[in-house]
Amino acid sequence: MHLTETPPSTMSRSEQVARVVLLAALFSAIGLTCLRTSPGSDLDIWWQMRAGQWIAHHHAFPHIDFFSRITPARPWHAYSWLFELLTLGLYRSFGFLGLMAYLIGFMLAITVAMYRMVARLQSDFTIAILLTAAGVLSIDRLYQPRSWLPSILFFVIQLDLLDRARRSGQWRKLLWLLPLYALWANLHIQFIDGLVVLAATACEPLLRRFWPCPQAPGGPASRLFAILGGCIVAAMANPYGWNIYHIAYKLASEPGVINKIQELLAMPFRHWEDYTILALAVGSAAALARKRMPDLWLSLLLAMGLVISFRSQRDVWFLASVALLILASQLPGRGDAVRAPRWRRWQAVTAVLAATIAVMAAGGWLMHVSNESLHKKMAKDLPLQAVEFVKEKGYSGPLFNDYGWGGFLIWHLRMPVSIDGRAAFYGIQRMNRSSQTWGGQPGWQDDANLKTARLVIAPVKDALTQLLRLDQEWKLVYEDKQAAVFVRR
Repeated sequence: MHLTETPPSTMSRSEQVARVVLLAALFSAIGLTCLRTSPGSDLDIWWQMRAGQWIAHHHAFPHIDFFSRITPARPWHAYSWLFELLTLGLYRSFGFLGLMAYLIGFMLAITVAMYRMVARLQSDFTIAILLTAAGVLSIDRLYQPRSWLPSILFFVIQLDLLDRARRSGQWRKLLWLLPLYALWANLHIQFIDGLVVLAATACEPLLRRFWPCPQAPGGPASRLFAILGGCIVAAMANPYGWNIYHIAYKLASEPGVINKIQELLAMPFRHWEDYTILALAVGSAAALARKRMPDLWLSLLLAMGLVISFRSQRDVWFLASVALLILASQLPGRGDAVRAPRWRRWQAVTAVLAATIAVMAAGGWLMHVSNESLHKKMAKDLPLQAVEFVKEKGYSGPLFNDYGWGGFLIWHLRMPVSIDGRAAFYGIQRMNRSSQTWGGQPGWQDDANLKTARLVIAPVKDALTQLLRLDQEWKLVYEDKQAAVFVRR
């Protein structure tokens, strides 16, 4: 962790302490924000852990779906299998606190990676800490125990490595990307985003013929394309081999899904973090425009970031990371960056770590964070009591459920669901049919999944729930503030 940028002789003791305090405050703020989340209320973590459970039980990797009522079984691949096994292991060992530890650990690692990248380029500590805070807090909506957290971390690491190599000419350091991609491709499908950036970096020397940019050193295209090819091959070190690229293509090309899922929609600009991302984007564009001939590589990254992040709010981390790289390298700072002696840096790291742990421990105690409290939060958001009632009474399927609760039911009921959070797997037609039925639109009774169901677990406020109350074919056997349970007469 690069904590000091000026020689010890020019920095007072009070200034050194102030830097440690500010860094500890930043890391503590990230950790405390994570402590406010309810990992058990996440709608997708349950089916992902169920997939990990299937892999652990069968010592194999799925190629067809086992969790839905779709017949015949469709092809389906657990492309984030390593994440699913990791979260399953944490949950089995530590309960909800294990999932919380996953979230906090990755968010702090992302913060460290962002700060290291920014501090290397920006000699002004005040600017470095403000940029890091803006970047990591702008992705507040992503503070969930999801597989996208490793993607954010690895993406920032790759940006840092690429920028270091371009500035130093030491391209051998990019060989670290090979094991990174071998791991990344087993954790999250968005390793593809990293390959896109790597491809743009490889193409830059060729494009520079049409964009003279003397201030950007660049690198030999042949060597960069060789590294790109190596990373493409390294990503095949997964249970599905080269087919991982076909899986990624199908996920990206599924028509209509991006307009149906909340997290895939464009930013609504209803929250402060949306405007932080906008400010970072505008600031990056302005910083590049200050120069008569902007850096081509940074311009390519910014263009890609604008398209990817403004298209889907789930991907705002792409633009946030790129913006930090641009602003840190383009904004003028005070003085030159000089590394302090190693022993002093380790002193600062130890102090920051100790302060962060102390603040988070106190925060967890004050907020009463425990497995019991997290379980209660989850029970308020998901149909836990309804599921326990169904299990107690021994009701069997076929089950009809809504999109949001599908993953939770996969884990807790162990019976095939009619739909769950795997949007691209089900496709837009099945999702639209489910949405129309739960909305009580004309023809709701003709839904094939509802007509063949014997058990319905329904949100109490949905239109279909009110219709089933009046339908003579269905009997209401349970109801609470979250859910109603119907069985066919």
